[in-house]
Amino acid sequence: MTQSCVAIGDERGAWFLVNASPDLSSQIFNFPDLHPRPGESRNSPILGVFLTNADLDHVLGLFSLREGARLNVHATKAVRRTLDENLGLTSIMDSFCGMDWHEPPLADLAPLPEGEGSLMYRAVGLPGGPPVFAGDNSP
Repeated sequence: MTQSCVAIGDERGAWFLVNASPDLSSQIFNFPDLHPRPGESRNSPILGVFLTNADLDHVLGLFSLREGARLNVHATKAVRRTLDENLGLTSIMDSFCGMDWHEPPLADLAPLPEGEGSLMYRAVGLPGGPPVFAGDNSP
């Protein structure tokens, strides 16, 4: 049984993940469209990851992407702060491929900063608290 992770593709063959579950490697293995493209090392059609929250079920798969190209991660300030202050995510990933954080717009839809595709996005605020591992250190 796998965890929750969704892949969204655009007309260019670019892919974006919604969350990165701990079993992301096996999910990529079972979906050939997400396999690295031939001809170049560290080449992946995955252009970015949207994190819906800082739950471990949604972020641990990022570590399996550490050997690829620089990683684009879309998350709110609160999610980023929780992951950096409690897990040191950016520091760990910067030791490998590095990360570029993008804060999604909160009101109007906007094009993704990764390219010329037709996908638009924005954050939608929902009620909830910090993940259990964050304790009182989270916004």
